[in-house]
Order: sequence, then structure tokens, then C-alpha cells
Amino acid sequence: MRTFWDLQQNQEIQADPQWQEKMLQIEKRVSDIKEYQDIAFFHHLILEKSRIK
Repeated sequence: MRTFWDLQQNQEIQADPQWQEKMLQIEKRVSDIKEYQDIAFFHHLILEKSRIK
């Protein structure tokens, strides 16, 4: 769902398999929680709008 993945500003760490696994675990834990789904949607919407500029 990527609620938190894109919040990480350090792009280099995203290539680390250990970091990826931990992030995947976190994302799975919150994927069924409505509030986190809303956050993910909100972040995605902002990112899409900012790409248009």
C-alpha cells in the first residue's frame, strides 16, 4: 500500500534489502486499517498533483 515507504527521504536506503523487508512488514501491518489507507491515498494524491507542476 505504501503508506510509509515514500516518506523515507533517504533514497539510498530504499535499495537495502533489510530495510525493504522491514518496511514491507510495517506496510502489511497497517494495510487493513482504514486510517492508514486514508493516509496512503492522501500521500498518493499529493504526489500525483506535485508531478503535474
